[in-house]
Amino acid sequence: MSTSDKRLDILKKRNPFISSSTGDPWDNYPHVDSINKRPYQGLCSLIEQKKTCNSGGYAGLLLGEVGSGKTHLISRIQKKSLNGTSFSFAYIEPFEDADMIYRYLLREIIVNLVRPQKQNSSKTYLHKLVARIYIEMFQTKTTGDKYKELLSNLKKDPTSIFDQDIPQDVFEMIEKHAYEYIAGECPDISSEFLKVLFQFRIPEKKPAVLNWLKGDIIDVEDAEKIGVRDRMLHDPEKGYLEQEARYILKYIDILLARYQESLVVCFDRLENLDSQKQIDALGKIIEYIVDTSKSMIPIVCFRGQQWEEKFKLKLNQHITTRLENNKFELEGCDCDQALKIIKLRLESVLGEDCDGFFPFEEKVLRKLFGRTIESPREIITQANHLLRNVLELGIKKKNITPPDKLLREFTILLKHIEKNIDSYNPDRGRLLRAVDIVINAGLGVDYPDIKKEINEKDQLVIYTLGNKTTAILVNLELHHNSVGNLLRSGINFLKNSKDSKLFYIRDLRNQFPSPPKWVATNKKLDDLKSCGGEVLFLDNKEVSKWYALALLSYAVKEGDTIVADPINGIRSITHIEFNNFVKSYLENYDKSFFNDIKESLI
Repeated sequence: MSTSDKRLDILKKRNPFISSSTGDPWDNYPHVDSINKRPYQGLCSLIEQKKTCNSGGYAGLLLGEVGSGKTHLISRIQKKSLNGTSFSFAYIEPFEDADMIYRYLLREIIVNLVRPQKQNSSKTYLHKLVARIYIEMFQTKTTGDKYKELLSNLKKDPTSIFDQDIPQDVFEMIEKHAYEYIAGECPDISSEFLKVLFQFRIPEKKPAVLNWLKGDIIDVEDAEKIGVRDRMLHDPEKGYLEQEARYILKYIDILLARYQESLVVCFDRLENLDSQKQIDALGKIIEYIVDTSKSMIPIVCFRGQQWEEKFKLKLNQHITTRLENNKFELEGCDCDQALKIIKLRLESVLGEDCDGFFPFEEKVLRKLFGRTIESPREIITQANHLLRNVLELGIKKKNITPPDKLLREFTILLKHIEKNIDSYNPDRGRLLRAVDIVINAGLGVDYPDIKKEINEKDQLVIYTLGNKTTAILVNLELHHNSVGNLLRSGINFLKNSKDSKLFYIRDLRNQFPSPPKWVATNKKLDDLKSCGGEVLFLDNKEVSKWYALALLSYAVKEGDTIVADPINGIRSITHIEFNNFVKSYLENYDKSFFNDIKESLI
């Protein structure tokens, strides 16, 4: 086989243009530095100013239409945060529940702070932050030559402190000193928060530490393990958990500012915020960060048209003014940039075997892209058509239909989430969105009269179709009392609603223990089953499917999933086409829990 044939065979198996969208900024993408150079430099300058003047209320607004390179630009900022710069990065996707906005923000920030900073490394930004405290305490507490070499090594790599053979009593001495020293320097930080943070280095306590830092109500046993009070003693309905989340956000902010670090908080896919309540909650959280934070800087991303027609009018004027004060708009690509995109994508697959623009001729590409300024996505899509023409020469081409494209995007998302499951925290809102998609799209136009009722107190979402009723109880709580209370609510619903169905859904990453632990709670679970309740425990593979469906719906809603239409050219896939895909997927591909829920109402 000739070299050209070998390379074509590689491109058949790994088409670098097959997907024109980039969903997760944490992934590795080839970047063309000159594309959107001005908005990138403007945002970087804004981040630098926040670091040098942490009292300034900075915020950035990034506007770009579908396919304009927004996720690539965000990804470049995220990569910059890993390259020795003194800022970290948190990517925040749409929230579902406007009543728990601070808890959601806190949780997503913690999830981002515990992402590995480098490939094949377990060290995270949170490791780095804790290490900075230890190093400062070593410098203020220890004297002599005993720790001189250690301090020298730690200045080069602070997180290496977790790999050093340091006696436990030394750590305890340093931590005790830190309580006293930091309390004097930063009296607004609670000693309880510091106590929990220091236990992050202890492997057997790490899960409880992270759940507490996320603002969850952890169970009594875990609370005792890390020495904190039981959050269940407070009434969550009175806003305690939201206030607790604000406190922890403040403590993190103080520590970051103390070590002259910044945290870029990037809000994306905001077109999926539908209600005025959700939009108000977004405004509230941006205002909170801008007006109170010393280290955090929000970057808020919108499609330009959506910003002008919807969000600019509905957000508080104070927030709108702050955002538009630092507005950056994405730009198109010229011919040289278009060719660079194509070359980098080819090199990502062919590596050193890539000669120029193989299998394209440069003069053909220049003729194609030399006429107009186009978006990165349009360039990738057209390159995909060119490559398919080469690979399928003499073969009758089959157009990629919307269902084909959606199945492909769904499969890519599913594999990505399965691979990076720790970055997708158990999320009640996302699971409920998946249920809503399944019920509404799965039943389709044949059943248009589905009614939906939400019982916030009992966390029940109730669907009614004719004389059939199905309740959904997504429960991710970690405290035995709260789990028991919600199970009791499900039992009462089944007893009081004759011939109704109830699905109790739980992400197995938040599974509660079996007997002999949690005896009363497990008894309630058995009672729920005996009353006819269906129990769906979702393992990582299954829960990834639910999250992939929810995230795909976001992409469709913001016009981010495109297809080549022979009549209309490149266009976004419609909501109706997405619904049809879901119905087809349920009927032809998936025979699991999705269908159980759908069929309960037929």
